[in-house]
Parts: sequence; structure tokens; C-alpha cells
Amino acid sequence: MFCSKSGLDDLKMNMRRDFYVILIDYDNLDGDINHLIGLIRSYLSSLPLIVVLSYDTSIFSRKIIPHVTFHDKSKSFETVYNQLVNFIKSMEFCKSINDVSHLPGNIVINQVMENKLKNNEDFVIMYIDIDKFKPFTDYFGIFRSSQVIKYLARLVIDLIEKYGLPEDFAGHVGGDDFVVIFNSHDNYKLIGDKIVEEFDKNIQRFYDEIDVQRGYIEVLNRESQLEKFPFITLSIVSISNELKDYSTTEEIYKDLMIYKKEAKQTMGSILLHSADMGGV
Repeated sequence: MFCSKSGLDDLKMNMRRDFYVILIDYDNLDGDINHLIGLIRSYLSSLPLIVVLSYDTSIFSRKIIPHVTFHDKSKSFETVYNQLVNFIKSMEFCKSINDVSHLPGNIVINQVMENKLKNNEDFVIMYIDIDKFKPFTDYFGIFRSSQVIKYLARLVIDLIEKYGLPEDFAGHVGGDDFVVIFNSHDNYKLIGDKIVEEFDKNIQRFYDEIDVQRGYIEVLNRESQLEKFPFITLSIVSISNELKDYSTTEEIYKDLMIYKKEAKQTMGSILLHSADMGGV
């Protein structure tokens, strides 16, 4: 809340922090409102929503300032509060979007999981990991590896749209790890099989012709020795609440990591459900 020079001094001290909303008490403001808004935007790299509070908002009726809204302090704050909550949620979603895959990240992924648990809804959670992706990145560089990430993200979305439900969700945990949250216990195996099939069929186009001909790449390992790495593949595991109840996202991730470790022991792409590995 800004109502004096001290508020601006606090902003300068915290200029590297992200602000979603800034409230300005116009009635107690020292100085010009436009000058203050200009200063705020010069100090902050992000673009927060600025709410100007006053008992007389008529003086602002002809002012059109981007990302600034005005609220009459004599009226209920509930309406503007609801607007602020929705705005913050949308900002958190946008901030969570991965720059490469354009999929939502961990903040949104965890929110979706928590909503499933809270509402006691059916779900299957699928974890997708690219095998031996670091050697691929070391060999071809960031640009080529980013192309693979984009391809896998688009592949997952396309298959969900074709075979899944509108409520099914795909997110990017980070790096080469993805999560798909299905809204029912149906179709996840079909979609998982299709992901593996299409990925294995098309991944060679991200390699150079000489690498395709010999069937591997050679990369220096941690011992500074050349090691042969075959084409990258996928380890995909899934769990559901069909036979096992989950109460926290921590329990979900714990099981996913256990089954992922087991799947990683297999050569080539693989899709495993927890029930197939002795789990539930």
C-alpha cells in the first residue's frame, strides 16, 4: 500500500521482488498520481495491476492508464477483491508457463493435483522422462534439445486432444520431465502407448544423418572417456487412485519416483503402470 514517500522507499528496497498488485491510497498521497505510477513502473521489471483507492473516483473518470483500476473506498471492497484474486491466479498461471514447451509448470501442476485430491475425483497421473537426455544435449547443444522438448510437448497435447477428455491436463515439471493428469481411469494406456510409438518413430529426425546411420552418438562421460549412447527414449510411469487412496501430492510424487527408478532400468522406451510393477 502506497500513501507516502515511505511507501516508495520500501518499493526501491524490494525492487527485485515480483508484485502482482499494488494499492495506492490516493486521498493520502504525497505528490502526483501519474508521476508515482511512472516511478513504480521504472523500478519494477514486471507489470503489476495498480489499484488506486479514493473516496472520490470521479476525478479519474477521464483517465485511461493501462493496468490501473480505480475503486471508491466508500463502497464494498468485495467486488474489487474478487477481481484481484482472479488477476493473481491468472498471473501465477502465466508465470508458471515454461518458455520452451509453453506448458504450465509446478505451481499449476500441484494445484491440479490438490484439487483432484480435495474433490475426491478419479485420476491417473502419468510421469514422462526422456532417457539419456543430458548426453544428447551435450552433443547437439541447447537449441536441438529444446526442439525435442517442444516436439514432445506438442505430441502429448495432440494425443490428449485426440484420445483424451477436455479436462485432461499436461504440465512441464522442468528439464525433460512432464506430467499428464487424466480425469478418469480410461484411455491413459492408449495415450501412453501412442506417445511412445510416435516418439520412437520420429526421434531420429533430431539426429544428424551420420548419427542415424551408425545408430548412436559418442559423448565424453564423467571419466572423460568417449561413450556410445543410442537414440533417446522415454520412461513413462503412471499411478492412479483406482486401487490406492492418496491424500497428499507428496505421496503421489513419492510413488512416481519409485516407479520411475524401476522403469529406468529398462533399455528402450517403456510405459509402466504401478499395478504392472506390483503396486496399485
